[in-house]
Amino acid sequence: MLPHVQKKSDRWSVCVQKVPKTYDYIKELQAAIVDRRIQSDYGMSRTQPMAEDDPRCRGHLSAVPAPTTSAVVEQHRSRIDRSTQDSQDT
Repeated sequence: MLPHVQKKSDRWSVCVQKVPKTYDYIKELQAAIVDRRIQSDYGMSRTQPMAEDDPRCRGHLSAVPAPTTSAVVEQHRSRIDRSTQDSQDT
């Protein structure tokens, strides 16, 4: 027990000294968990196969298929007019 002063009331009181925590039991706990999982019929975690109708298997969310790269490049319009850029260079 340690004496402790309260600043507002200027009174002394006794407090229990805190003991720093030790986590010595963690390694034993982890080993017990792993041993229990190994000895069970289920065993350790493994990847589960997904059903064909599982929504996580879906690709793109769009109902329309993505256009080809060449089609996107062909439709691209630049904000800079190339004819005015060429005339300024000369």
